[in-house]
Amino acid sequence: MRFKISYFTKLLFFMFLLAFAGCQKDENFDNKIPEVSTANVTNIAELNAEGGGSFLTEFNTFISAYGLCYSTNQNPTITDSISEGKLISITKDGNDREEIFKCQLTGLLPNTTIM
Repeated sequence: MRFKISYFTKLLFFMFLLAFAGCQKDENFDNKIPEVSTANVTNIAELNAEGGGSFLTEFNTFISAYGLCYSTNQNPTITDSISEGKLISITKDGNDREEIFKCQLTGLLPNTTIM
């Protein structure tokens, strides 16, 4: 008895092979937190200012978000006010790059110390 494989069965088998052949680990991300240095706050106005920082170490990790947390409390956390950063790449001497980010701090209160 001769077994006949339909066109649809061949197509499903090919798609199955293609799906598994295309699966691979995206990149080798490190599981460590990159070191960040915050910059001085500049462009201070009555209700807003500009802040930011830079990444101190080369890292091979996925960063889902970066920015600044600020509050009138001594140790602000992500539950306080958050300003999400915009990444800016600056080329230094030669081929070295410095990854910095800038943030707009908004909704500040007049005559209030922000941490």
